[in-house]
Amino acid sequence: MENIKPARPLTHDLFKNVSDTLGFTLKEVIINDLVEGIFHAQLVVEQNGLEVAIDARSSDAIALALRFDCPIHTYEFILSAAGLKVEEGEEEEEAAEASEKKSSTKGDKRAATVEELRELLEEALNDEDYERASKLRDEIKKREGSN
Repeated sequence: MENIKPARPLTHDLFKNVSDTLGFTLKEVIINDLVEGIFHAQLVVEQNGLEVAIDARSSDAIALALRFDCPIHTYEFILSAAGLKVEEGEEEEEAAEASEKKSSTKGDKRAATVEELRELLEEALNDEDYERASKLRDEIKKREGSN
């Protein structure tokens, strides 16, 4: 996430390297089910125009989506089952709230920097709060795109 290269590839980096070598790409991640409080995911992989869905743990799927810079999708019924309600414009508000919370812990009222948002993103992934992680990722992309 922070473009830090470990001495040896981590598992998700290894998967990305294999993908690059064999010529397939991760097109999207779909959080496709919620069973007994556990999210299930699928990797949609594309090679030579052929798409295949592969079952994956949601944490692995999200880590791969970040490396492949691909979208993460889910269904409304999963959000409802998880007790989440996302309305239009709410994603930006939550990213701003996260920025404000991070900034207030540092004693000032400025908006969080991209680096601070990356720290929040890492915390969200460690906490397996994937919804917050995807919103933070989108906010980081938005800010980096405007620079």
